Amino acid sequence: MPSRPQVVIRKLGITDHFRNLSVSGITLSRRVVGCDKEVAISVKISNTGNEAVTPGTVALKIEGAELSDNSLGQILPGASETAVFRHRFGSRGGHTLMAQVAVSDDLPGDNNRVLAVNVIDQLKVLVVDNGSAGRFMERSGSFPAMALAPVRGGVMKHGENYII
Repeated sequence: MPSRPQVVIRKLGITDHFRNLSVSGITLSRRVVGCDKEVAISVKISNTGNEAVTPGTVALKIEGAELSDNSLGQILPGASETAVFRHRFGSRGGHTLMAQVAVSDDLPGDNNRVLAVNVIDQLKVLVVDNGSAGRFMERSGSFPAMALAPVRGGVMKHGENYII
């Protein structure tokens, strides 16, 4: 170019008093979530402002139900606290989790967060056994197969063998 472009830089300062809490994350205790047992759901609340803030209720909405936690105390600037909820999903498929912190701050747009979870009702597992031993209880794959097999009425049938 025959002439150099003009570059203008402006530094905009942040206000002296900025209060902000945000829902900065939702994590699950397991990567595979099923209908068979509870999962721990951690909701991380972060203070991204420059003033200490005490949150109100941290709420988690799942499947029409609302869980709440009032145990979080004052959060200092740059610090985070975590509220932990336990939930057992009633059905398989896609579910939406919405976490929200009740607080009056300068940036209300980050006071909630949504997470989609796929819940499964069964996990197919293949146990490979070399078959070198003849009897079922002497095979190397017997114990993992027994541990993963569904038990109905306290008795599992394998071939002609009943295992109690």
